Amino acid sequence: MVTRLLERKFGPLTPEHQALLDSATLEQLEHYADALLTASFLDEVFGR
Repeated sequence: MVTRLLERKFGPLTPEHQALLDSATLEQLEHYADALLTASFLDEVFGR
């Protein structure tokens, strides 16, 4: 679901971003889901 929401907001994910999601813990996925609500850029979601 997080991947789908990120792609709807920011477009296709890079392989690097997809790898971060694929290896994320449940806590990280929850953080990414919260962060995407206010982020202006994809890297903001991942804390970059």
